[in-house]
Amino acid sequence: MRWTLQGLLLNLSARRNGRENGLRVLLFLLCTASVVLLPGCAITNQDLQARQKQDEIEREFRLIQPPPSTVAESASPQFIHKDDRGVVGLSYKTSLSYSEIRRHYDLELAKYGWKFQKEINVIYRGEDSGGKEAFYSKGEYTATLQFAGKREFSEMGWNYGLDLSWGLHHWS
Repeated sequence: MRWTLQGLLLNLSARRNGRENGLRVLLFLLCTASVVLLPGCAITNQDLQARQKQDEIEREFRLIQPPPSTVAESASPQFIHKDDRGVVGLSYKTSLSYSEIRRHYDLELAKYGWKFQKEINVIYRGEDSGGKEAFYSKGEYTATLQFAGKREFSEMGWNYGLDLSWGLHHWS
């Protein structure tokens, strides 16, 4: 005999004892709902935590001001997040040198509790054309200041970018 939800409900409703029948239907529906809904609650909670972290780094990003005479490549920050990581950032054009940009962000980020972690040279397509990345941390969050080398600038059209992220880097 093949069981279907409709067949089970019809079978239960055909019984004479309406009260007992109603309890069985209610119990069946509650069990079915718990199996379907409980996993969804866990996913929703994880997504809620991810959304809270993303909202926090987006607020942080809005606090951090670029240097004067800097032009953002777009009107609003680019952002993306998943359950375990997220990022928000913008690319900029400026006539400032890397050392001037870096000095500005060292002060600007420190003002909001960010700590410098390290700086690396960026190798782009197998070549060191002067690009650099500086990393800062604040709790579980990371700020990445990326300066485009000559080759990257000619291909991408921006001098530097600033990204705030969570879940991508771990600092001790």
